[in-house]
Amino acid sequence: MPAGNAMMTLTKLRMTISMLCLGPLVLAAAQESSPTTQIKVDRSGRTVLSAQSPTGKASVTIQTAVVDEACVKACPLSRALADVTKKPIWLAEELVISIGGKPVAVPSSVYDDLYNVEWASLSYEKGAFKLRVKGREYLASIYFDSRNGIKRMTVYDDVAAQLVEDAHYYQAVFK
Repeated sequence: MPAGNAMMTLTKLRMTISMLCLGPLVLAAAQESSPTTQIKVDRSGRTVLSAQSPTGKASVTIQTAVVDEACVKACPLSRALADVTKKPIWLAEELVISIGGKPVAVPSSVYDDLYNVEWASLSYEKGAFKLRVKGREYLASIYFDSRNGIKRMTVYDDVAAQLVEDAHYYQAVFK
């Protein structure tokens, strides 16, 4: 066998062994995070997001509604928001989460201050699902899985990226 063919065969053998050894590591890393797609959230209605993990599929439904003039006149908080923004206001009325078809308890304090939502995304990263919700003045990251409950972190200043809220809701409390 010529020396060039022997080198080529040896190189192919090394590459095959490397792929066999590193393949499971690459696959595990790929399964650790799923691609993230930003979805525009409607001002009024339902927006559904989903993401896959090695243990199951998560589904998130964000129900939003526009605050109408009657509500603004009746509610001092809505009136204050309307005065500050001078634009229509829409709120997250409900956040429904399920993993593998099983519902995850979501306390209203996780979503009740999400307003003027522009987009949302859902991905699977490092063993938990990550729901990102972007409003005009904030970015909320809501982490959840089937065992550890829900954790919410909110950044109100994108430039400084300063965390202003860090709340953990334990699943056992809601069962």
